[in-house]
Amino acid sequence: MWASIYDEGEGRKILEAKIQSVYPDVFTQDELNKILKLKISGWGRFSRKFLESIVTPFPGFTDTINIITAMRETNFNLMELLGDAYGFSKGIEKFNSKFNDDKKVFSYDKLVKDLYLSPSVKRMLWRALVIVKEVKSIMGKDPKKYLLKWQEEKKLKREGLPPAMQV
Repeated sequence: MWASIYDEGEGRKILEAKIQSVYPDVFTQDELNKILKLKISGWGRFSRKFLESIVTPFPGFTDTINIITAMRETNFNLMELLGDAYGFSKGIEKFNSKFNDDKKVFSYDKLVKDLYLSPSVKRMLWRALVIVKEVKSIMGKDPKKYLLKWQEEKKLKREGLPPAMQV
């Protein structure tokens, strides 16, 4: 965490002093130099609810633990914990299922009409939603990825007009 706070210029010296004061005999000078060379920027965008409210039984622990505790107490990163082996992904699906409303109406008026978009973008978005719905109904489940590509419509030439006005 300190590396994301003290990241440039004098910050590297502060980071080195902080690490040496808190962990005086843990790192060799070579390891400390490698830590100082790490380029870390920004903070994650995960909510507290995501990190703390989703709990699951975890191997080696007597109680259920949340994601942030699992990351602190084990050597696993977030992507490893979200794999099927640990049960957090099932907890996330269960949490998200509360918000899936199967009774939602699939209509242009409910989904697209009030969006702040140009009419051409609304039309393109609506076409994409209809195609996605059709693909889902054919497959019987959500595809892992969607790739929709549109080609811009070419403007028709107006016959009989001078070339400058045909655009």
